Order: sequence, then structure tokens, then C-alpha cells
Amino acid sequence: MGGEEGIGKTSLIHRWINGVFLEPLKATIGVALHIHRVKIDGKKVSLIIWDLGGQQRFQQMGVFRNYIKGAKGGFLAFDLTNSITLENLSRWLELFKKEIDLENLLLLGTKADLVNDRKVTKEHVEKFMETHKIDTYIETSALNGKNIDLAFEILIKKLLKPKKETAHYNIPSIPYNQIKKRKNNKIFF
Repeated sequence: MGGEEGIGKTSLIHRWINGVFLEPLKATIGVALHIHRVKIDGKKVSLIIWDLGGQQRFQQMGVFRNYIKGAKGGFLAFDLTNSITLENLSRWLELFKKEIDLENLLLLGTKADLVNDRKVTKEHVEKFMETHKIDTYIETSALNGKNIDLAFEILIKKLLKPKKETAHYNIPSIPYNQIKKRKNNKIFF
């Protein structure tokens, strides 16, 4: 999982693995490793999650390249209350797309619970997705758990999908009323 410092990556991972929100968390220095086992569609899956610290000095040193190498999928995350964190995702994307198929990268907007503090518009997100050819965007909140299970479920299902299938897939566990917008084959939750 990549994105700028302080956007809630560690909180999001902790919420998914442990089911609770912890505050405050210290900034991840360098990289943190999390392993989590889940069952999806009857299959047992072990995930190794690299929580990449957002400090720019680690990106510049090339530290993350070794951790991303061999990854099959990932999340690019930004803070909905800080538009610069979305703008700076282009750097993260360049790092990720050298190793990960764009189809297996999901865009996450964090801190969706802070509705009154929102600075990133849907149009801003759509433009980023179109420019960088990312097809799935999910707004999440580590505080209240919004869409965190959904984000991991979608990523896992993408990773488990046989390579010969088309890019269109059904995710039966997502109720239709949760899909907020579908435009140009891009999915918003």
C-alpha cells in the first residue's frame, strides 16, 4: 500500500486485520509488514501487506522498489481532506506500475468520514483515474470501517481471477445499492 505520509494507510490496514481503529498511530518509518489470512469464496488466502512509509526520502533512496518487486496487486491511497496527496500519487504510481499490472491496482480515498473537511472532488479523482488508467476507486474510513473490507475483497478477487478472463467480472457480495457511480467502465464505491 503506497501513498503520502499521514493519510491513514497503517490505520486502514490495522482496521482490516484487527477490526478496530487505533488513534493516534506513529508514522511508519520505512516499511511495515503485515500478514493476514482470509477465506474468500471458499479459498484460503494468505496476504503479505507491505505498508510503505510515506516519507519522500524513502522513495528517493529507492528503498521501496525491493518491497514492491514481485507484488501481484496493491492500493494507491490518498487523503480526501488533502488534495496534494492525490497529486503526489503520480510518483507512487510510477514506482508501482514497474512491478504491478494496473488492473490489480486500486485507488483508495481515505478519511471519508471527514465529510466537512473534504478537499478532493469526484471530478479530481475521475481525472486522475482516466490519466493513469486505473479502473477502481473506493472511498474508505479507518475510523468507521467504511468500505475497508470491500476494498480488500475486490483486490483479492482480482488477484484470484484467472488471467485468461476478460476485465469484466462480477462480485456477487456487493449489493447494487453500494455502487455509487459507474462511468466509462470505472467503478466508484
